Amino acid sequence: MPSDLSDAARIARAKDHPWCDLGAEIVVLRARDGAYYRLDATGRTVWLMLEAPRTLTDLLAQLANLYEGDPAVVAAETRDFVGQCTALGLLAVEADHG
Repeated sequence: MPSDLSDAARIARAKDHPWCDLGAEIVVLRARDGAYYRLDATGRTVWLMLEAPRTLTDLLAQLANLYEGDPAVVAAETRDFVGQCTALGLLAVEADHG
């Protein structure tokens, strides 16, 4: 997971990765090597929420409103997902320098 994944970090989809919304899931093509990644329904929701860059705090608040799970679990799973997608180059994280 990126060490700069603070609550104020801005998260965005990485540029130049074609993707297709299949309704129940999204498939993303990693442009640099042609690898495909399938995002399940929850990953799809996060991906679509990141149409415009947003802070982790904002993303977590919207997901907490959408899902009725334990907010701590939602936050932990979202951080894990963002960390995995960032490591794969699918998402970009900009640390808060303010």
